[in-house]
Amino acid sequence: MTLRFLACCILVSSLAFFLTGCWDQVEVEKRATIVGLSIDKATEEEMKLDDVTHPDFQFNENDQRFKLTAQLSVPGQVALGPAQGNTSAEDNVWIVEGYGITIGDAVQSMQQKIAHDIFFGHLQVIIVSKEIAQEGLKPINDFFHRRSEIRRTVWLAVAEGDAANTMSVAPKLEQIPAIYLSSTLDSAVEMGKFPETHIGDFWVACASLGQSAILPYLEVHGDNIRISGMAFFDQEVMVDIVPPYQVVLYNAIKGSYPPGASLMIPIENGAVIIKSRTREAKKDIVLVDGKPKITIKISVDTEVREKSNEKIDLGSAATIQEIKENAIKNATLHAEELIRLTQKNGTDIFSFGEHIRARLPRYWDEHVKTEDRWHEIYKDLETEVVYDITVDRIGIKAN
Repeated sequence: MTLRFLACCILVSSLAFFLTGCWDQVEVEKRATIVGLSIDKATEEEMKLDDVTHPDFQFNENDQRFKLTAQLSVPGQVALGPAQGNTSAEDNVWIVEGYGITIGDAVQSMQQKIAHDIFFGHLQVIIVSKEIAQEGLKPINDFFHRRSEIRRTVWLAVAEGDAANTMSVAPKLEQIPAIYLSSTLDSAVEMGKFPETHIGDFWVACASLGQSAILPYLEVHGDNIRISGMAFFDQEVMVDIVPPYQVVLYNAIKGSYPPGASLMIPIENGAVIIKSRTREAKKDIVLVDGKPKITIKISVDTEVREKSNEKIDLGSAATIQEIKENAIKNATLHAEELIRLTQKNGTDIFSFGEHIRARLPRYWDEHVKTEDRWHEIYKDLETEVVYDITVDRIGIKAN
């Protein structure tokens, strides 16, 4: 009887381990959920008005000054279905600002103005100003890398001018501006117009010895936001911008999926727009006189989508051959220009260094070893781009 009673007590006690899942639950209404965040440079006057973590703090000239502008979703205001005609972005989000000499300091400044705990688990996008990016993103990366609730699929982007202004643009397609920004970048990836570079990819590139990081570059035009290229970095410091038409060539060199981007190809009687259907990139790496040489072989299947005038005869084999030759010539020329642009700055955004490190480990261990050394070698790296473009599906109107 005693053993049976003891066994029942142990069984009942063990059931308690399965009942602890809700001990730390927090209701949605009790969280300050941030969906979008912008980071700008704060003025000294703004800093003095927000001394939350320090009394009469004297700023050092070496300290950075951050201004954080957060979009918080308002519980109960975001409709589950289509947006109602009498609602606006201002009704669905609450804007809160914070200032500090570190990101954590600025977050504490925001927390002082909010009743509930700040929660980054549903953060969609972080926008930093060009000025901040050119000074370096190390303090920003350090803070968010250590926040366990941050998803690696959050978008991190650079804005021309004021990041808070970019974040506040509210087109009518979405109820929350930050979600519209995130959807814009997701759609650009799906259509083959931009590589998939979330904050997790940025962290991986920054930690790699043979690869430099990239981020989307955004501009505001009236009530619209445009992806105006791709910012690239040297050790978390923004160096330069790749123009939009060369982003397509970057995708081709990297072999990024999916294809689908369009290019305009000039020919004798005008111009045509071709769209890639399939794409493949292979990299051959050999040592020539003790130095690496990379040959990038890119195969692209394209279709003609449009012509600029009726004088262009797409039924002519000579016209199709001209389109093919000009497409290869233009793509090769601009791809080589893009590689030279990155070599001038010593920033290997194509991860050529990682390929060499994997395929020529002895060369890497003997001649490279460090990230700084690879940046110097990359400036003089011999590269060759070889395009093979086919043009088919002429005259098809249906997608």
